[in-house]
Amino acid sequence: MKTMKNVMLFAICAMACATGATAQTASRIAGLHPDRRPDDAPRVPEAARTPAQVEQTLYGVEKPIPGNVELIAATGNWWVPLRQPGMNAPYDLRGWHSAAPSDTPSTAMPLAR
Repeated sequence: MKTMKNVMLFAICAMACATGATAQTASRIAGLHPDRRPDDAPRVPEAARTPAQVEQTLYGVEKPIPGNVELIAATGNWWVPLRQPGMNAPYDLRGWHSAAPSDTPSTAMPLAR
């Protein structure tokens, strides 16, 4: 019985090693030039945001909008915390979680996710 367990354990370990080696050889990043992007890799030429998306991002920010905040809102597909609703009240300074903020002059409402 103990011999059978050892054989099974050896077989499982051998299969795990074989699949790990297969997964490593299928990688496209490493190789002779790991610092270079593969020629056939997909590229995003431009990731511009529409004015409606920028307006949604700036929801609850008082006018005049600081230049650095406007630049951050207009970035491409980068993840920016400015675009996401933050914490609930009383820390919801921009009014993303309330139905209609009373003291913010912005007219854009955040889109449902």
